[in-house]
Amino acid sequence: MNKSFDILFFWARQYYRQITVLFFGVLLPLALFGKLADEIHEGDSFAWDNSVLNYIHQHATPHRDSLIAVATRTGGVLTVPILIAIAFAFRFLQRTENALFFGLTVVGAYALNLLAKVFFRRDRPALWTSPAPETGFSFPSGHSMVSMAIATVFVILAWNSKWRWPVLIISSLSTFIVGFSRMYLGVHYPSDVLGGWSAGLIWACGLYLILQKGRKQPAPV
Repeated sequence: MNKSFDILFFWARQYYRQITVLFFGVLLPLALFGKLADEIHEGDSFAWDNSVLNYIHQHATPHRDSLIAVATRTGGVLTVPILIAIAFAFRFLQRTENALFFGLTVVGAYALNLLAKVFFRRDRPALWTSPAPETGFSFPSGHSMVSMAIATVFVILAWNSKWRWPVLIISSLSTFIVGFSRMYLGVHYPSDVLGGWSAGLIWACGLYLILQKGRKQPAPV
């Protein structure tokens, strides 16, 4: 029995990072996404969706509209040139595995989000006229999903470096701001944003575990 515990303890120490990523980055957000997706697929709605949006809208002003519009664009098409530059920077620094991880995460997040929206076909909120209206389907939020996926990549790559906590704090704040902006503008329900965050986390962490199977850990930034 003691030998079994020793083997289990050694295995847990050896793979604690992968176990942590699997539990907090895949299993828990997968449970959340599954719950949201099941309700939305059945055509049900969440009572708190409209309540949260209406509460946020009560604090809207023209000045805040302009600021939020800028914030939400950072999670949209304006980030594409920046993302390409980051991927090339990884490659230039001879961090080929990091560049592959980053590139597959971003491209995959965009593609999976499009497929998910077509599958769920959820209409966008129509509680007020948005200062930055959007078309297309609503669940899950693409801005939230992609920003979470990118933030997760940065945190994973920086985790073994001195930049661990600054990257974690900045990435978390930027992801929250992008998600909040979608709700403030009235183009996504809170459940869309939660679905996007959980899906982005699942995809980035799952891809990390797949790419790192049998390989060394990605080099820190």
